[in-house]
Amino acid sequence: MWFTFYINLIKKMAAKNEQALAKYAGVVYVGEYSSSIPTLLTDMTNANTVASYIDSNVVFGEMASVIDTQVAKNFNAELIEVETDDRGTIYKASRPEIRMTGTWYEEGDLDTVEVITGFNRLDVATSSVSITGEVIAAGWVALWEVYIIANKSWDNSVVASVVVDDNGTPLVLDTDYTLNVDADGSVTGTVGNSYLTFILASSANQVDVDYDYTPSASAYIGTNIITQELPRLVVKIVSLDSVSGKTNTEYLIDAGFEWELISAYIDPARAGDLTGSGFDFKWNKNGSYIKKQERGL
Repeated sequence: MWFTFYINLIKKMAAKNEQALAKYAGVVYVGEYSSSIPTLLTDMTNANTVASYIDSNVVFGEMASVIDTQVAKNFNAELIEVETDDRGTIYKASRPEIRMTGTWYEEGDLDTVEVITGFNRLDVATSSVSITGEVIAAGWVALWEVYIIANKSWDNSVVASVVVDDNGTPLVLDTDYTLNVDADGSVTGTVGNSYLTFILASSANQVDVDYDYTPSASAYIGTNIITQELPRLVVKIVSLDSVSGKTNTEYLIDAGFEWELISAYIDPARAGDLTGSGFDFKWNKNGSYIKKQERGL
């Protein structure tokens, strides 16, 4: 009897839908907003079109090493309420304020700082470096997959003198593989990095690449202290359930960075921790918000 009661108690304590719990870490990505992004319809009938367009056309960079990421939807930010003596409340409306916030540890990532702040950047080149035998895949490369080359040039230009070798056999550009271009002619991959896409066939052999690139000797970033326009951004948070392989993705379309960007200079051994910089992305008027949900359906 007591055993049955205990089992029933456990069942009552369990979540109705475990995948709907807020227990998945979110990865934050930021990219530049474009007016070519389709306008979200009020009835959400084109939400899949908008999300798919963003994923395929907006170049995102990861805002890496974040904690306490959250999406706040404040329905009391711009509240309008009309009350009458004889009918009570006859009108209530709100324009929700939507923000994506958290704490960012890798605030020294100049690629991301440049995107979210609009600061100007200058990279200074050093001498060319030759790479020989960088392994793209030790056992298998797949058709149509994008394979990122490890190093990038100081000005984000395509790496030079590329030679791709499949188990001792040289491959032919635009016949066996493309460089920085997908088979459909689009350009994807990681911002600033060159990449290979195999278009002829997959291979179970070791594939490696030789190339030359010119790294930065130094990089400058900064701004004059004057009134300046803030960049318009698209921010998305992707959270993956590693067991089911399903994701939830939240998009804040046409937003701005509204917070202090803090660079801390501390002795982490003395402080016992690293100091992160808070981030706060807030919607712009007439912006949009979409949550694409696979988990918790």
